[in-house]
Amino acid sequence: MSFFNGERIRQPSAALILARRASSMLASGFPQADLRAGSASELPWPAQSFDLVTQFTVFTSILDPALKRAVAAEMVRILKPDGAILWFDFRVDNPANSHVRGIPAREIRSLFAGCEIALASALLAPPLGRLIARWSWTLAELLHALPFFRIHYVGLIRKR
Repeated sequence: MSFFNGERIRQPSAALILARRASSMLASGFPQADLRAGSASELPWPAQSFDLVTQFTVFTSILDPALKRAVAAEMVRILKPDGAILWFDFRVDNPANSHVRGIPAREIRSLFAGCEIALASALLAPPLGRLIARWSWTLAELLHALPFFRIHYVGLIRKR
């Protein structure tokens, strides 16, 4: 099953077709890797297969709450006992892209209820960082020290 902006579609989306092509090309260079393209809500691996699962800016692009819950459940399902999810995603909306919505800490905790969750804000807003760092790296570091200017969460979500 394919999705686009949280909507189920019958035909594979262009993004999924490109992802399948990219994973095929990567697989030829990394024959020992198990690379697959598909829906994150229906992962092809058995339960308790991985020590570590990563997600980088995935959940902010999933606008359908039910699909978010399904993806989170799949991530937990494939984790071994005491396994962990490495999380990196926006904590605020992207004003330049209406298809990217920040994930507040309370939503992350709800998606991964029953897990131990440690989150920290990270990464000075890139447009601001690019603008300021060219004039003053020190000022960029000072702004990064203020949580208000950090727009992502980095986190470790441990299965109990």
